[in-house]
Amino acid sequence: IGVRLVGSEMCKETGIGLDLNPKRVEEAKANAKAAGVEHLTEFKLGNFYKDDFSDATVVMLYLPQSINYELRPILWKQLKVGARVVSNESDMGPEWPAEKIEKVGTKTIYYWTITEEQKRKAALIPDRTDA
Repeated sequence: IGVRLVGSEMCKETGIGLDLNPKRVEEAKANAKAAGVEHLTEFKLGNFYKDDFSDATVVMLYLPQSINYELRPILWKQLKVGARVVSNESDMGPEWPAEKIEKVGTKTIYYWTITEEQKRKAALIPDRTDA
């Protein structure tokens, strides 16, 4: 939650936070308000496999690596070219190496930007029907 807020505050970009846990959604909304970035962020109960987050310019992930791998084609399909993806602690695998890797305290942060190449790759991947 905190990483999402820092990204929005620093970049003045919009962000959409999805979480399966309603308590986390309420915490994120309260944190956004306290940080003065509530107008830049939207937090809602949701599921990356089913929800539309295509308007986001920055997507922050704090998920296990296996889920990041599953989300990779969804991110490529939904996000616009130039949108950024940031992950706390988990990469996206060798098929999508991070543009930048940064240590922040004890955490590792990975950064990517959606490109035309990813959009072309995504077009060849069938949509999930089991989510």
